[in-house]
Order: sequence, then C-alpha cells, then structure tokens
Amino acid sequence: MVAQAPGCRIVIRQRIYNPAQLTPEELKASFIARHETLVQLLRLLAEQKPGHPCQHVILVGPRGMGKTTLGLSFLQAVREDPELASTWQPVPFHEESYDIGSLADLWLAALRHLTRATGEERWAEGADGIHRDEVDADRLTGFALAALLDFCEEQRKRLILFVENLDIVFEQLRDEREVHALRAALMEHDEILLIGSANSVFDAIRSHGEPFYEFFRLVTLSGLDRDECRGLVETLAHQDDRSGSGVPFDIDEGRLETIRHLTGGNPRLLVLACRMLLESPAGTAIEDLERLIDEQTPYFKARIEALPVQARKVFHCLAEAWSPLLAREVADRAKLSSSHASSQLRQLTDKGYVREVRLSEEKRGRYEVGDRFYNLYYVIRFSRTGRARLERLVEFLHQLFGPVGMRHTYATALDALRTRELSKEDLSDWLKVLVGRVARDEGYTDRQPWLKEAIRLSAEKLGSANMSGELAMIVAAERWGRPDMAGVALHAILEAVAGDAQKAEDAFNDLLVTQPVREPLLRVPLGLAQYRQGKFGDALASFRVAATQLGSGGELVEVADTLEVTSLHGLTMFGQGFALLGLRRPQDAVALVDEALALEQPSEPAYRFAHSLVLLRLGSELAGAGREDCAVRAWSYAGRLATPDDPPELRRLCMSATLQTSHLPLMQQKLDETIAALETTRDLFDPEDPAPLRHDGLLALIMMSMAYFAHGQPRQANAALSAVAEYHRPDDPVEVRRITSRRLARISSAFNAISPPEVAEMVARQATEIDPDCALAWSALAETLLRHQQRSRLPDAELCSRRALELAPDDDNVLRTLYAVLRRRRKRKEARDLLRRVPNAHRMDATQRGMLRWLDVFIAGVAEGHATYVKQLIAEAGVTDTMEPLWHAVRAELGEEIGPLPVEVMAAVDEVRRKIAERRD
Repeated sequence: MVAQAPGCRIVIRQRIYNPAQLTPEELKASFIARHETLVQLLRLLAEQKPGHPCQHVILVGPRGMGKTTLGLSFLQAVREDPELASTWQPVPFHEESYDIGSLADLWLAALRHLTRATGEERWAEGADGIHRDEVDADRLTGFALAALLDFCEEQRKRLILFVENLDIVFEQLRDEREVHALRAALMEHDEILLIGSANSVFDAIRSHGEPFYEFFRLVTLSGLDRDECRGLVETLAHQDDRSGSGVPFDIDEGRLETIRHLTGGNPRLLVLACRMLLESPAGTAIEDLERLIDEQTPYFKARIEALPVQARKVFHCLAEAWSPLLAREVADRAKLSSSHASSQLRQLTDKGYVREVRLSEEKRGRYEVGDRFYNLYYVIRFSRTGRARLERLVEFLHQLFGPVGMRHTYATALDALRTRELSKEDLSDWLKVLVGRVARDEGYTDRQPWLKEAIRLSAEKLGSANMSGELAMIVAAERWGRPDMAGVALHAILEAVAGDAQKAEDAFNDLLVTQPVREPLLRVPLGLAQYRQGKFGDALASFRVAATQLGSGGELVEVADTLEVTSLHGLTMFGQGFALLGLRRPQDAVALVDEALALEQPSEPAYRFAHSLVLLRLGSELAGAGREDCAVRAWSYAGRLATPDDPPELRRLCMSATLQTSHLPLMQQKLDETIAALETTRDLFDPEDPAPLRHDGLLALIMMSMAYFAHGQPRQANAALSAVAEYHRPDDPVEVRRITSRRLARISSAFNAISPPEVAEMVARQATEIDPDCALAWSALAETLLRHQQRSRLPDAELCSRRALELAPDDDNVLRTLYAVLRRRRKRKEARDLLRRVPNAHRMDATQRGMLRWLDVFIAGVAEGHATYVKQLIAEAGVTDTMEPLWHAVRAELGEEIGPLPVEVMAAVDEVRRKIAERRD
C-alpha cells in the first residue's frame, strides 16, 4: 500500500477525463503506454506519398483503451517534428460530432476545427459564410471541400483529420450517395488523410458491398500486456509522488496480473486502479468510480440497445457475472440452447463486446465482457439491493488491494462511516458488508476491537438494537464457518429474521434431523420462520414443543452451561402469543403472555435485550387486537428490564417500551400513571449517551413536562423542560433530529385539543428548534398558535405556516393550515386563491382540519397499538365521513366486520392498511 501523494487527485483526474483538454506537456505526461503503436502510425505517415491516394486509418478498441490519447499524441508528434510539420497540418475534431448529418457538415466542421488548429479565424468565417449563403446541398458540399483544398494549396500542406467515433459519424450520413461521395473525395484528393476511432469494427467498414469495405487500415488497441501495465503503474506512482517522500510502490507479479485481469488491461481503468491504490477505498475512489460510470451511462445504454434481442440477453448474463462463464453456463442463464448461445458468443466476440479467456486448470474456454466498464456498470446500476452492490464493489477492492492492503483500510473505512452523512439504509449496508469481510479475515490482528467498534457504531448512528444483533450474528456465523452446524444455524436465523423465511424453515428442519440434542434451540427460530410466512398453526406447534422441553429441563446437555433455560422458556411462550394472535385467538394469547410475564426476569443482558425486543412488538400486536390492557402490561415489563449500567441499545429498547406505556394514559388524561411510568426511565439516559438514546430521553422529558403541566405542577414541569436542551445538539445526525422533530410535531398535534395551548406550543417550538427544516413542526406550531384565539398571535402563526409551505409546497394539509390563518387575518383574496389548490378547505372546522392534517399521526398510533383510542378520537370528533378510509381501516385492524363498501372506498381502505403495516414493520 502507498500513501496518497499531494496533488495526485488532479493529475490522475486529468488523465481519466477529456484528454483533448490537456496541454501538450500534460498530454506527454499522460502518454505512458502505446509507444510502439505511435511509432507504427508515424511510419505509416511517412509512407503517404504525394500524388497517391492516402492509406486512411481507424483506431479500434473499447472505451478507455487510449484511442483519444494515442490519436492526440500522434498529432502532437507531427507538430513537433520539423519535417512532418512542414508538410502536414493536424486537425483534431471534437470527441462528439453529433452535428455532422451530411457530407457538407463534415467538410464545414473540418474548416472550423482548422481555425482551432491554426489560430486563423478566416477558415471558420469562410465556413460560416458558405453555410449562410448556399442552400443547395451539393454546391454547399463542393464549396466547403474546395475551401479545405485552398488551405492545402496556399500553405503547401496536407491535412490530417482526426475524427473520433467515426462509426457514429458514418451512421449520421444517412444518404448513401454521400457515403460514396466521401469515398470518392478521399480517393481523389491525396491532400486529406482521415484517421478515425471507433469502439469496435462496424458494419460500414466490415460488410461486403459497403463503400468503405476494406478501405481503412485497422489499428486494433487491445489490453496492455504485463510489461506495459507495470510501466504504466510505476510511472503513475512516480509522477504522483510530488512531495519527494520516496513512497514505495512495489507490486508483486501476482498482484500485477490480478490488477491487469480486473481492468482487462484497459489504460483508463488501470489509472483508476492506481488511484484506488494511492487512496483508501473509504476515501473518494468509489465515488469517483460511480461518477465515471454515471458519465458513461448514455454510451453504455446505446451500445447495449444496439444489439439484437438474443445477443443483448447473452451479453446481460456475462455483464452481470463478475467471473468468466462457460458457454453452457451462459446458455442456462439466458435460457437458450447451447448452439444458439455459442453462436451469439461468437458474434459478440467478433464485434468486440466479449472476449474468450482460458483458465490454466480448464480445457474449455470461458467468456467475459470485453470492456470491464460494463461489469462495473452492471454492478452499480443493476444490483438488486444496495448491499449486493457494495459486496461486489468491496470484492473488487479486495482483489485489487489484496488481503494485506485491505487491512490497512478497515480503520479508515470505519472512521469514514462515522463522519460521512449517509442514509440509514446505506450505513446499514456498509456495516453488514464490512463486518462480514473483517469477521472472515483471521489474519487481521485488530479484528476483535474493530468488530466491537462497528457494532457500537451501529447502535450510535442507526439507533437500532435489531441492527446490532444482526451484525453480531453475522460475526458469529462467519467466525464459526459455514460447514459447522452452529454456523449453519446462525445463517438460518438471519434468513428467519430478515431473509427468505421458507429457506430458513427448510434449514431448521434439516438441522433437527442432524442435531436432535439442540431441538429446543432450533424450534424457536423455526417457529419464527413459520410465523413470518403466515403459517401460524405450524409456528404455534414449534413454539409449544420448545416450551415443553425447556419448561421440563429437557436434555440440554451441551448447552446447559451457557444458556438461561428460563429466559428461553419465556421467549417460547411469547412466540406462542404471536402465533395465537395470528390465529385470531387474543384471549388465549393474553393468558399465555400473562403466564410468561410471571416468570423470573432474565439476568444476562443478551436475554433482557431479546425479551425487550419481543415484548415491544408483542405489545403492539396485542393493542392492535384490542387488548390494550395486556399490551400495557407487556410494555411495562419490558420497560423494567434495563439498568443504568446496561449497553445503550438495551436501555433504548426499554425506553421505547416505557414511552409506549405512558403514551396511552397521557392521551386519556391518566396523569398519575403517566408520570409514574416516565419517572422510571429517568436513570436510563444522560447527556453523554449516543444521539438516538439521548433523543428518546428528550421525548420522555417532554411528555413528563406535559403531564406535570396538565396535573397542575408547573415547578416539576419546568424542571423537566429545562433539562431538554442538554439532550439535543446541532451536530447530531440529521436523520435522528428529523425523526425526533416529527415525533414531537405529532405529539403537539395529538394533544392540541386536550392540553393547554401553551403546552402544545412548547412542544411544537422544540420540534422546530431540533430540526428547522421540518414542515410538520412549523405547521403544528401554526395550529397551536391559532388555538390561542388571540389576534396578537396570528402574525406568528402566518409566518410559521408560510415556512411550512416553503418546505412542503405540495402538502394539502399545510395549505389548509395557511388557509385557516389567512381567513383569521382577513386576507380574503389570498385565501380564495388557496381554495383553487384545496377546494374543500373552507368547509372544515379546526377539529376536522386537525384530524386530516395529522392523518399520519393516527396511522402511526394504530401501528403502535392504539387502534381503540384512535377509533374513539375519530368518532368523538365527528369525522368518520371525512376520514372514511381511515375509519374503516381502524375498524378492520380491530377485527370488526366492515361490510361491503364501494370499490374506490375499499381500495382507499386497503391503502391505509398497507401504510399501517409498513409503519408497524
């Protein structure tokens, strides 16, 4: 590995992008390989005798093979050779010649580029004059060509026209007569030498009967060989070591060959590989790679779409696979016969899309894409999940760096994940991929502390105990090894939790045959896999068998020393409760849950974590089934499972359970219960905790303050409120602040009608302070200010509602709030204008507006297990018609018969229930 040298980013970037924009000195520095080909081109130029037709040339090679750099270096060599410069005038065209649609356009473009090459404006001015004054196409073509020949006669020089992407130019010359005329002009006028470039041999020069069949000499640029690769790599490393630090860059032959294979010897990819070697993969290398692929996407799409359907299908199979495939493997994946697949592979090989490779240990050849850019393009664009995409990219880096090199990057990668602004999904994917990679690397001496820090980081940044548990299982599974039964079981558990539940069920059934002594342990995740598939009866049977064996002690000879049987027994009973709820037997579920809650609490943090996690979800399921009494008991139990010394993820789970416990009594104005529940959490959080836990503590303090205010205890309320500022910081992760702000806005809205307006206003202002870009918070604040019924508060209400509209200009509920404010401020004209966007706003009173404004509040409430209370709120507010889909959806969630409904209403009900299910998950 090497350190990044000062200035290497600029130098390497200049070599990757737009070589036509380089200065002559930079061009020379970037021209590292292809020297023999350059000599060949100069020799060919020396053979062009005056009075004889020129031998025109096309440089052929995949994108990134150096055609542009070679062509421009050839023109520069001509300029710098006194003898050649006295007889030849190089004229490079732009890389994209999309404006050339006729032969006249080609000659006119040559005149304009001649001005760039010579600095004399008269040639471009002449082209503009010809184009302006002449309308006849044939005469226009003749005049433009004559102007070029005038230059040759006047300067006693011949022209070298370097036209990139000549295949595209030929496609744009749609009139076949003009193609013949171009051939005739090149044959007749030895003053013009045409050198073109193309990514592959195209039909216009390959097919019999075409005017340019066998007209050009083809110079094919293939991947660099091993010596050329080493020369390029060493030269780049030397050029990038601008500091004089003497950074070593020693790559053994095996690694060099790996790099050459990964890049296909493509110079542009080799430069990019060198950049990755000079930087960390946690730096900008992947971002640069993605940007490079993004820039090439239109080219990739056009090239792929130009293929016939079957050829495109075969190419897709190869591009999707990183490793070379046998012809029969391609046939299987593309669902083609062997003969058809082989025929398509031959044609793709002829066109340069595919190349054949032979592995030393195999007799048959394999096939891979000819341009490795396509592999990277498919990895980035078409991976089914973000995690799959990152696994492929990290595997690419691992092959590039080697295991020793990767070990130098792990700490840097973790630091980057800690400081970069990533979405939760992206951060989760990165952690899963890197944790699995580090767990497998037994040679990494810092593996244990790195893995512990990664799991801690997941709790801090993601606020997810589930995620920490999943990472821990990945670590265990990778370390134990897949052949080991424990490893197989843990992989199956991962599938049961978040993957293919049917696959997990099959794995556990197989393990039950081979590992009968572990049956009680295996029955628990087996029941989970069955439950996830909706096989509630099978799940109930699995949990019951496990509960019976654990309750009687069983024959847990191998695991008795390491597992708390009582704790596992409780989990199996909770599992039965889930299954019974799925079977619509809530009474039986309640009885089992109450029995499990009477068992002794687990002592080990791991089992307290598991119990808290299960009880939190089980409480929501019970509340959704109308058994809120049992749900509160489950949440209360879970809320008591943490101590101040426990890890943050366990304390946060218990905090969440207590917040659930206190939410319902607070809404029902049972203030003593609310205060008692929230006071139990006071020792579970402090200002030094990770951001997610701190923000949960902030919510507890806010709810405590509201309860104290409503209870007539302002001193205690102010004490709780004054502590809030310690628990949020401007540098907290954006996602954490956003979630907290939205939760506070919902609290303000939910309690706007039942608490003093000052309390709801206080909560809404906290929401805007935590995330000033939360439209929901500003709209909630505007609603609370309206409720004060004071004209002096209306200007503030208008400012808040306008800020909300600025952040969410298409939100109808925000518009309704602004409409209400404008009506109160008697700004009738502007209010009427808003009616065009929300026609029914004038028919809604404050209660109805609040109900509709906070539709997602009620959806969240149902998902969190408060369906009964949400139904009560809707009924008491008299908005069952206004919120008809939600009304029926809540009733359906409670198991009520909603009867036949119109198709459009039923569709809306289904959509609301889908949102409830998403929020619940």
